[in-house]
Amino acid sequence: MDPWPFDDRDWRKVEQIIERYKKAAVAADDVVCRSLSREMRDLMVKLEKKYGEHPVLLETKADFTEGRNKRLKLYRRALELAVVHGMPTLTIRIWLAELLLEEFRDVKDARRVLKDGEDEFLEPDQEPDWVSKFAELWWKCRAAGTED
Repeated sequence: MDPWPFDDRDWRKVEQIIERYKKAAVAADDVVCRSLSREMRDLMVKLEKKYGEHPVLLETKADFTEGRNKRLKLYRRALELAVVHGMPTLTIRIWLAELLLEEFRDVKDARRVLKDGEDEFLEPDQEPDWVSKFAELWWKCRAAGTED
């Protein structure tokens, strides 16, 4: 599986929705945010038809899906596919761990998700923002009392 098979034109549509969503979120416009979330999910369905089931598409769909159980299922499937195909799992693991911690209060599983991807988080060329987010979630898990 190609880690990034997406045509620039297709991905530009995704980026445009993300930018509009950010502006609506800053403006606290829930109606526009819900509409853009629906637009993103529809776009992900179209892109899945074109590119097939892909971790990036599943993760993006999860990011814009309401309902914690649906999001959990999408993130887990994205992670499964990424691992099987030797693709990056960094952001999938971050959002999955955050969902597990905040929505499910499943500290043990959140910590396992992070620990299983620890090597990837600690790569020397990793983006500092992602390393910070990983560390934040890791310490939330530790503070909740889960130890290996």
